[in-house]
Amino acid sequence: MNIGKKDNEKTEKKESINRETSSKEKLNKESFNNTLESKESEKVVCTVEGLPITIDEVVETYQIFLDDIFNEEPETVLTDEEKENLLNESLYTLIDDKLIYLDAKKNNISITDNELTEEEENFRKEFGQDLPLEIILEERGLSLDVFREKLLEELTIKKMLKKKIPENTFTDQYLWDYYLKHKDELEDKGKNEEEKTFEKITDELRQVLEGMIFLDIYTNYVDELFEKAKIIFNEKNCEILFQKR
Repeated sequence: MNIGKKDNEKTEKKESINRETSSKEKLNKESFNNTLESKESEKVVCTVEGLPITIDEVVETYQIFLDDIFNEEPETVLTDEEKENLLNESLYTLIDDKLIYLDAKKNNISITDNELTEEEENFRKEFGQDLPLEIILEERGLSLDVFREKLLEELTIKKMLKKKIPENTFTDQYLWDYYLKHKDELEDKGKNEEEKTFEKITDELRQVLEGMIFLDIYTNYVDELFEKAKIIFNEKNCEILFQKR
């Protein structure tokens, strides 16, 4: 079980954020924070600057990743190692979210009541066509208050990422320079060097380039946050978590 390390290979079967983790190998496995309430700590896998991440949260994220994979390729069969890597990635995705959320609070990033209400209404329109939102949440064991807390955190993270990675990052010139630097990593599609002009870059390739640039900036950002953060793992609960794959 690779607690404290994240799989370095990007999973090709889904669009997810993965990153190099040499810094994570240096993670000091400190004893778990005994100040947590005993009842809650039974489910806590780790704390990020005191914010808990529970077994249930990791499993829920893991299931979302699995659904994405099977929706794309229904015949996919994952090995035990792939399941463990995906579960590990689920854990570190949540750690990333906590780190970005905390950084957003430090930078006074906030969400207005109107923004929160608008996002909730969008959610109701998209997912509540057949059943009311409250019924959907009840089936998932969530209260409306907990849902709104999660929604608030998600919106805060998105707003912080927009600040770190503004849309004007992806100008034509920036994309072209990035393409020239990384074109060997992309499919050539049989084009000669003289044919490789920016006008030849398709919308599909533009999306690939934007994704690569986003990942580069995101990776450096969260790795810097990780280096400075106090993250404490509960080894016992990590063992329980990885038995659920």
